Amino acid sequence: MFTIPRGTVAALLGLAMALTAIPASAGGPHGFRISNQGSHTIVEVYISDVTDSDWGPDQLGDDTIDPGETYHWRIEGNCMKDIEIVYDNKVKDDTEAFDTCAYDYRSSY
Repeated sequence: MFTIPRGTVAALLGLAMALTAIPASAGGPHGFRISNQGSHTIVEVYISDVTDSDWGPDQLGDDTIDPGETYHWRIEGNCMKDIEIVYDNKVKDDTEAFDTCAYDYRSSY
């Protein structure tokens, strides 16, 4: 017969609760990728905190993300970001409150 020492279950449950209680928005510096799985070139990318009222500068600068390519960023701070993608034909794709710690962004336009 297998017995668990007294207090072990409570300690493990407490540890599990503490680990899952860390909010996604707490993040720190982390990697983030945008993959272009569509047929249009991405010419502008804006990434801002969900609390910001404007987009700030284009994060690609003179670069582009061609179909089939992936672009890597180092994101500082908060995981939750608003993302705006602008394609070569000027179509915009906005995503609000995207968790950059948990997911990479995949464009399929």
